[in-house]
Amino acid sequence: MLTPGGQPPFTGGGSGSALAAGAAGAGRRLISAFGSLIGLVVVVGLIYLVSWGCHQVNKPDAEKAQVGQCVKVGGTNTDPKVDITDCGSIDANYKVAERQDKSSSSCPDGNYASVWQTGSGGYNLCLQLNVKEGDCLDKQFDNTTKVTCGSSEANYRVTNVLTGTTSADTCSNAATKYLTYSKPEQMVVCLSSVN
Repeated sequence: MLTPGGQPPFTGGGSGSALAAGAAGAGRRLISAFGSLIGLVVVVGLIYLVSWGCHQVNKPDAEKAQVGQCVKVGGTNTDPKVDITDCGSIDANYKVAERQDKSSSSCPDGNYASVWQTGSGGYNLCLQLNVKEGDCLDKQFDNTTKVTCGSSEANYRVTNVLTGTTSADTCSNAATKYLTYSKPEQMVVCLSSVN
């Protein structure tokens, strides 16, 4: 069949159809590329989350310790080792009294021990002795540990632990030394020498 002018009727084939098919193919390629990009972003995000999670699980206890938790501090003055532990354990020689987000911060008024990390993510842990009346201590310059009272390492005994004050006036007469803490609550630890 011929149309007026002698041209065959348009049946959908030819160059118009090729243009539509080419545009559809380009759209599918664009959608496919966009989908690949989204997939890549999701994979990179998952890798980041797994890496962050592993860091959180594996970071040292000193980075995780919070106010009120007890810690065992060992090592040396220049390379301390901190492990979070149960407050009732003989190993729990300190309690975190304050955690500061800068290593350059100073602890509150008192006789706090301190463990800090400098640089990015730096912190300062202000530590008070975790003791009760009758505990014996091996008190050294850079660390104090709880020890069995009959041991040769014992050089101090806790005679009193006073709360609600920073005054040593009410320590027992046997006390030869005292340590004060102003936070998180006021406290005095009264010590006597062990001969």
